[in-house]
Amino acid sequence: MRAIAFARDDADGQPPRGVEWTPLAPPASGRSWRARAERRTAMAAALRRLLADRRADVVAGQLHTGPVAIDAARQFGAAGVLFVPSYEALCHWAFGTGSECHPESRCRDCPRALSLGPPERRALWAARAAQERALRSASLLVAPSRAMADVFERACGRRPLVAAPVAAAPAPARARIDGHVAAMSSVWTPDKGALMLAPIAALVPDRGVLIQVPPAGIRADVAAELDRLPNVTLRPPPGEISDVLDGAAALIVPSQLDEPFGRVAFEGLAAGVPTLASDAGGLRETVPAGQRVTPRDGPGAWATAIRRLEDPRAWQRARDAGVAAAGRVLSERPLERIEDALLAAARDRRAAAA
Repeated sequence: MRAIAFARDDADGQPPRGVEWTPLAPPASGRSWRARAERRTAMAAALRRLLADRRADVVAGQLHTGPVAIDAARQFGAAGVLFVPSYEALCHWAFGTGSECHPESRCRDCPRALSLGPPERRALWAARAAQERALRSASLLVAPSRAMADVFERACGRRPLVAAPVAAAPAPARARIDGHVAAMSSVWTPDKGALMLAPIAALVPDRGVLIQVPPAGIRADVAAELDRLPNVTLRPPPGEISDVLDGAAALIVPSQLDEPFGRVAFEGLAAGVPTLASDAGGLRETVPAGQRVTPRDGPGAWATAIRRLEDPRAWQRARDAGVAAAGRVLSERPLERIEDALLAAARDRRAAAA
């Protein structure tokens, strides 16, 4: 299968083998809804130019530009595949901690939407309408976990294909029972457990706690609270998870959100580091039951789980259980399942057009 992908002109790295990489300069930066609308418009124009020259069997997209891919697929007679790796296609706010959103109102009664100025609010409503059209009309939806598939089935009446977004296990880490407690996230927000870090670390003062700072940084008040704890080390960016797991005794994933999948947890398990994660969302499908923490907003529960791993037998059992759990995810051959589904979608679209 040959694939073509778009990338920003400042994108790092190289495309995977078999993928043609087409740079696309973003027309606007920032997270405003109007800026996102500008990016969708630019992507739509680029896709139309590309597909006019080179017809495709499948056009796939996700997140804010996902509807653009589905519209282009319909226009050019291709199968449109919408990946739904997170709550963005429904509304991230509605599923976040402390949300007062009302999803059934389609953003009309959401306090956060109503707090926006009229132009931003109109742009948000237009984005929501585009996502709803894409969810209804896509040839195929792909979710990273059964938990996410359940959410989307309730929202739009369609059951996505479930395929974990992983291809292989990372290299084994040099885990040590007397090592540090590690924590890593692509962003440290309240949803990801940023407000839990200091309270957990304070309850295990004799344990070193290593927290990877993401490129976006950590909120100033959270960083200040962590800096006051002598057992906490904030590792500056950049950082790979292998750096954080090297010499670790445990990895904690204190998400307060019902995680769509939990890639950090999967990589910790697969690398042989005992991994403790919130008992919620897609994490329930990967992390062994004995390593899921509840209540997820209780620092004491996390401290108790960390202490439990100080027993050598419990620590080794957690390592073994984690590696086995990650192996079960990979044994489902998720990438092959996605490829088979893409090919089937293309065949169905050609048959329908015949």
